[in-house]
Amino acid sequence: MSDSEIYYEVSGGWSPVVLLHPGFADSRIWDPQWQHYAQRFRTVRCDLRGFGCSSVGQMPITYAADVAALLDELGIRSAAIIGSSLGGRVALELAVARRDLVSALVLVGAATPEALAAAPEMQDYTRELMNAIGKRDLEAAVEVNMRAWVDGPHRTPEQVDPALRAKIAQMQRDAFLSTREVAAGWREEFLVSDLADRLSEIVVSTLVLVGELDMAFVRNQAELFATRIPGAQMHTVPDTGHAPNAERPDAFDELVLRFLWRDDERE
Repeated sequence: MSDSEIYYEVSGGWSPVVLLHPGFADSRIWDPQWQHYAQRFRTVRCDLRGFGCSSVGQMPITYAADVAALLDELGIRSAAIIGSSLGGRVALELAVARRDLVSALVLVGAATPEALAAAPEMQDYTRELMNAIGKRDLEAAVEVNMRAWVDGPHRTPEQVDPALRAKIAQMQRDAFLSTREVAAGWREEFLVSDLADRLSEIVVSTLVLVGELDMAFVRNQAELFATRIPGAQMHTVPDTGHAPNAERPDAFDELVLRFLWRDDERE
């Protein structure tokens, strides 16, 4: 636990790599990468506020500022940031507002707040989620998130590894339980409020990854990032949805580690 009450783990050696989890899971989703990455990098993973072992704390929620404070606390002057979904948005904020902290960027199924608000897929999802929450049906709310963020629009639950689905469901369940008392007053303060208009300001090497079976607006966001972020490269991870690092770790790691090693060598 850090001074800012953000739970974190650190393992490994030299060049820092920071793993930021999606909004339907916590730092445990990086288990497939944890020991592997620590063999080469000083690897950090944390639970954002309200997830895993991190308490919600005071409002407003300040995800990006929390991560920046954690890196300052750890004495990490610059790190490669790997952010999945919500973690990708946080990584984008840091790359714009705290570029001193970011040496390279890996965006996994990321989206800007503007895109999330406008996406047609999010309207049905939000309606179903709010209906489950209104009924105080925890398991129904968890299942809505599993259908949206793990199964995706192209698969049934039966087509997803049941052990992986159960593991992510437990992380989502924990997050709902951790935040249920403050959900009505939830408020987030962004480090960057106009991300969609500031992508061209990102100056570090950037890898954009998206699952082949993810939602259309997420795939469109990946293409946008690859176009708007100078020099960014994009890859689609085959046969996976919104959590490619957990579903297809071998394919994911091959892309990410090759990118990080090359970026490390350039330095």
